[in-house]
Amino acid sequence: MDDPLLGITPDELEALMAAMPEGLLVKFDKDENFETRISGFKIEDHIHKWAEMEGFIHIVGLGMRIGTDYFCNYLEETFFPPMTPANDEYGFAVAQWNGLKWFICTIPADKKHCAEEAAKAADLKMQDAVPFMAGPIVASTRLEHLSDDEKEKWGEVDWFPLNTPSTYTLEGQSGSKVYDGPGARQDLTVETELKRQKLYEKKHGPREDSGT
Repeated sequence: MDDPLLGITPDELEALMAAMPEGLLVKFDKDENFETRISGFKIEDHIHKWAEMEGFIHIVGLGMRIGTDYFCNYLEETFFPPMTPANDEYGFAVAQWNGLKWFICTIPADKKHCAEEAAKAADLKMQDAVPFMAGPIVASTRLEHLSDDEKEKWGEVDWFPLNTPSTYTLEGQSGSKVYDGPGARQDLTVETELKRQKLYEKKHGPREDSGT
């Protein structure tokens, strides 16, 4: 899927995301008419281009983590609004890696404070770390930060492909409801979705299917 897909509908996008094969990186851009352009690449064929980008940082979040999607929405809508020149500095992609979807937001390094604000708004925090997996366990750190005891504990790990000094990882804030059990996590999920709706409506007006 090297050719861009223009004018894709929300239903088509949902189907595409649901059917993403392992190792696929889907990059979202806008063309000159502000139509969504979606390009697909093999992770190993494209990720090095981001690793070589100077003056940018990459914020990686696990798609299923509560708040990750809101973080991406808040960051773009608040600081890099669509259909403005500022949006040219915002990059977004989804990677299918180790059976999980990962969201990647790329912004100028001097706008790092914007991402920190967006993380706080989403009940998350930005860790100076790279995601890794040890079997089914998902965690994040940097190789140079691992002690000998931790290396022995984790054993062989698989690092996220965008393993660079400019990569950050979204994690839950200390004291977040996400750690208070299933009921609290469900409440947080509902609260986060409501915040997403309000953010969208503030910028674009009520959705056609919102009933408002």
